[in-house]
Amino acid sequence: IQPPPTREVVPPWLRNAAAIGWRVVVSVLLGAVVIAVGTALSTVTASVLIAVIVAATFAPFVLGLRNRGWSRTAAAAAVTVGAVVIVLGTLLLITLAFVPYLPDVANWVREGIADVEQALADAAIPPETIAALDDAAAQIQRAIGAAAGVIVGGLANAATIGLLALFLTFFFLQDGDKAWG
Repeated sequence: IQPPPTREVVPPWLRNAAAIGWRVVVSVLLGAVVIAVGTALSTVTASVLIAVIVAATFAPFVLGLRNRGWSRTAAAAAVTVGAVVIVLGTLLLITLAFVPYLPDVANWVREGIADVEQALADAAIPPETIAALDDAAAQIQRAIGAAAGVIVGGLANAATIGLLALFLTFFFLQDGDKAWG
């Protein structure tokens, strides 16, 4: 005797949707964890990303030098030095383009504050208002000083990222193909 055919409680389309759904949820959670770790370790993450991009850009040159008989270390060192020279040269050109204008910007800010103070003095504004505006100008100047500190901190972080990326680039160029394999 054959048992009667059973009817499925859950239709196949719903089972397939559930299977896809839990995979999407797990993928989103994994992405969130990767992003959280990447932001918590932002210096390392940025260094690795920069090193990977630079190594991928200059890897053909390393392979060309190896094909000409250079050792892995010599080829990676030569290309790393070349990449550093290119990056530092670009940064130097950008710096030389902007640095001459920094004193002018500071003078323009001072002149602007002086012009506003003179215009207020000529407009017969009560002394209390002028005093309040002087306080506001002093606060602006303190904020500019604080912003300069933040900029210096950012430059120090960028230098750290650059140095770590430099070392990683060398090792990626030296043994990246072996690691990829």
